[in-house]
Amino acid sequence: MEVLAGILAAIGGLGLVFFIVFLVINMIRKKRRKVPLIGILMSFILIVIGGALSDQEKKQPPPKTQQKTETSMAAKQPLSEFKTLRRWNIPAGGIGMELLVSEKATKKEVIALAQYLRSKYSSKGFINIEIFDLEEAYLHRDDPSYPEKKYFKHYLISAVRNPKTGYEKINWMARGRNH
Repeated sequence: MEVLAGILAAIGGLGLVFFIVFLVINMIRKKRRKVPLIGILMSFILIVIGGALSDQEKKQPPPKTQQKTETSMAAKQPLSEFKTLRRWNIPAGGIGMELLVSEKATKKEVIALAQYLRSKYSSKGFINIEIFDLEEAYLHRDDPSYPEKKYFKHYLISAVRNPKTGYEKINWMARGRNH
């Protein structure tokens, strides 16, 4: 419908241009020829119809498929509940974060959160994001006496981005936790 409106308006516009050129040429030649008034009227009518069809198209609501897509995209937003345990600026330009999520968070949700944060801070340069689901494991991250098996069950994500080398990866670190 919008294409038809554009075509009608274009034809009407071209018709007007031709009639104006015809008038100018006749004035230059100082000849008095009759300008077909019906041609000018038809051009105006085509422009008006084209404009009306174009406006009508703009007032129609978007198709229902678009509305469903927007709704389903909203449902796929990452975890909204997480705790920032530590945040720092990387001296070469970038951001580092250590986060805590619920132990009930699924692998899919945690990876989506990491992807979201990586995208959100992509303009910062370097990115280092670590995600845990147990604060105890986070607090013992530098403790060699803490059980390795327990640590790696709750150390979920290591997301790194180095804009100088082009290295960018989100690693699922958890062992023994696949939910």
